[in-house]
Amino acid sequence: NPITGEALQGLPIGLDNLEVLKLLDNSITDNGLREIIRIGGAKLVKLFIAEYDFSGEGMVGFSWVLGELKHHNLDKSNITRLGLSALMKIVGNKLKYLTLPCRSELSEESSLQYPRDENLH
Repeated sequence: NPITGEALQGLPIGLDNLEVLKLLDNSITDNGLREIIRIGGAKLVKLFIAEYDFSGEGMVGFSWVLGELKHHNLDKSNITRLGLSALMKIVGNKLKYLTLPCRSELSEESSLQYPRDENLH
């Protein structure tokens, strides 16, 4: 069965010491990612999402903050401008490295920069 992360919803568990999370070639859903962040995001330093169907748009309105995140790799995702905007709102101000895919709707956005572009907020 593909791992979506949704089975974690509502479980009283915590991954209190999780620092690195790699979601590579899986079937993670937006709800699944929300649950994973909820139970293990407090100390997360590196997050890699290599999922071709992940756009980030399901993170719109998500209020959890990844305050310790320093590395965020979205290289093989289909992140959209809306999805990236939503993700930038939940990453903390410690983010130092952001890797985006070269083939997405973002590749034509010459004004997209990190550190944060105020137009994304």
